Amino acid sequence: MTPVLWGRNIIASGSTRLLQIRYRLSPYTVPKSHISTAIATESEDTTSFADKPYVDSQFWENAVGTALRTLMGGAEYDAASLQQHLTFVSQSVAPALGARPTQGQAPQWKSFMTDDYSPLEYSWSWDGERPTIRYSFEPIGPFAGTEWDPYNHQAPMAYADHLRRQLPAADWTWFAHFARAFHRDTSAKVAAHHDGSSPSSVFIGFDLGRDGRMMCKMYLVPVKAEQTGQSRLAVLDDAVRTLPQFSDLSAYPPLQGFLRHQEEGGTPAHIIGVAVDCVDPSAAKLKIYFRSPSTSFASVKDTLTAGGTVSSWDACALEQLRELWSLVLGLPPDFSHDQELPSKSHETSGVLYNFDIKLGNQQPETKVYIPVRHYGQSDHAIAVGLVEFLQRRGGRTPYQDRFLKALEQYASFRSLDQGCGVQTYIACAFKRGQLSLTSYLSAEIYHPGRWEDGILALPRAHSGSGHLAPRVAAASILEWRISTPSGLFRPAYVSVC
Repeated sequence: MTPVLWGRNIIASGSTRLLQIRYRLSPYTVPKSHISTAIATESEDTTSFADKPYVDSQFWENAVGTALRTLMGGAEYDAASLQQHLTFVSQSVAPALGARPTQGQAPQWKSFMTDDYSPLEYSWSWDGERPTIRYSFEPIGPFAGTEWDPYNHQAPMAYADHLRRQLPAADWTWFAHFARAFHRDTSAKVAAHHDGSSPSSVFIGFDLGRDGRMMCKMYLVPVKAEQTGQSRLAVLDDAVRTLPQFSDLSAYPPLQGFLRHQEEGGTPAHIIGVAVDCVDPSAAKLKIYFRSPSTSFASVKDTLTAGGTVSSWDACALEQLRELWSLVLGLPPDFSHDQELPSKSHETSGVLYNFDIKLGNQQPETKVYIPVRHYGQSDHAIAVGLVEFLQRRGGRTPYQDRFLKALEQYASFRSLDQGCGVQTYIACAFKRGQLSLTSYLSAEIYHPGRWEDGILALPRAHSGSGHLAPRVAAASILEWRISTPSGLFRPAYVSVC
């Protein structure tokens, strides 16, 4: 079949009339009847459709760009590095985020990235002398959620292929392994209507260096479990055990044994997915994410130590963590360590964890994500509790005040006293003898407060922001035509954390 780039080259193939939309490195074929409402043929007026991807891309460029200006400004990035990262957003990220919000309508693809289905999330890492800003996102393809792409797998994999070309010295062995192990190319159609988020399968993440360079992260969800009827733990276990380097993953059995024990004990953890390093496997780390339904601090302690089999957390660190836990969740002094948090009926309720496994290590490094979005008092109270903890442990620093100010500006469409949702998690690990913290922020892109008189208010771009996304045709959007400024990616800076 001759590949078709866009509407004027529609061709017939037998009686099925197939149209092939060719993502630059990820071609796939769909029936023409399905996409007749999504693309224009040569007999149709293409003006409105050609404009739509540009308008969508411009919205996302403004939304993401404004958020990054706010957070990176608060973290005191210099103007040159800010400009490099904004250029990348304009040319690479914004065109990949799909349709802009429509008032009164749920998004066609409800990304699992955040609880309000925003396809991107930001974070402010407190590790080190100066904060590091990060963001993750889910590229959303035009057929996401349909029977031809039920897990929105095509667009993220095409985006990953682009990064593969941009990073020739990077090693994609583990990413390719888990991509194959976690997804089947042919699967039954996913129900069009289901509770909660859509079944996302791949996310992309970047750490923003102060020199303008970026570190790339790849996240994968084991949707093969839903495709085949297996448990996610079984799919994960098969994937890990078939790694050529499995014999050197001594830190995996303690996690696998703990998860099996939880399953047998009646409180099974829910496997979320993995993150992988795009470096040679000898230097790579494998991060495994799972969520526990138990929310008492006693269960947190038990999980971080894998039932007492992992000794990376000492008694002092756990006591500091409990102090932070109480401050950001607004718990009273008499709240017992074995008392569960108030029950929440939501697909992301419970407590999220990450076990970091590295070749040659005997034990995993463990991290907990304090679920402030579900169990905090308000975004303002959460932020105040976090800053109070930081001041108790390390004294007052300018970045604490800058974080509070940036958070208010970031969520300028609503008051931080009006409930929770902007801050989703506060991640906490124990490294180099102290707690390592990261604040995660939802874009809340679908929040009602963003609408003014029936119009979605686009964030105002700052003067001198430069490099607005070029006006591109719809075909270019579908082909993921990405022009990456030289120097943004350097292979030595590709990692996952």
